[in-house]
Amino acid sequence: MNFDTYATLAARSKSSQFNVDDVEDWKTITILKEILRHGATVDDLKKKLFYGRDSERLSGANLRRDPGVSLYASVNYPETDLVHAILGIYTEAVELVELLYQAMTAEGEIGKGELHFETGDLLWYISLLGLDIDRVMEDNIDKLKKRYPEKFDADRAINRDQYSIPI
Repeated sequence: MNFDTYATLAARSKSSQFNVDDVEDWKTITILKEILRHGATVDDLKKKLFYGRDSERLSGANLRRDPGVSLYASVNYPETDLVHAILGIYTEAVELVELLYQAMTAEGEIGKGELHFETGDLLWYISLLGLDIDRVMEDNIDKLKKRYPEKFDADRAINRDQYSIPI
């Protein structure tokens, strides 16, 4: 399946609602700022793990240990490319959120050029997952058709567990 076909088939499961009046602006801005703050920390972790770069956020002075995590906890890392891919996808998604935040708070717009380059970065990290992307697109469309047999349905989206589809 090529991407144009995927996009056409996926569009049937897109919500036509945009309930902007249901969320106070300050809440939207606060949540976006939290995403940016956490994203910067994850990016520092990625850069430390994969590029050896130190940061103040990871120095300990600015990072509080979760009380549920032992000081002597150990991590069983999966395959290196998988760790790099997942952290990279997260941080690139945060860069998209940053574009959104800037556009929403400065009354600007998100440029197609910026979207183009950030999407390219996302694709680079997605390639590290080692998946057959054609198969992923086909399976996703099959799942969406089962979840939304006719078209998008808000009830089915909200109550997803009731409509979960085994792969």
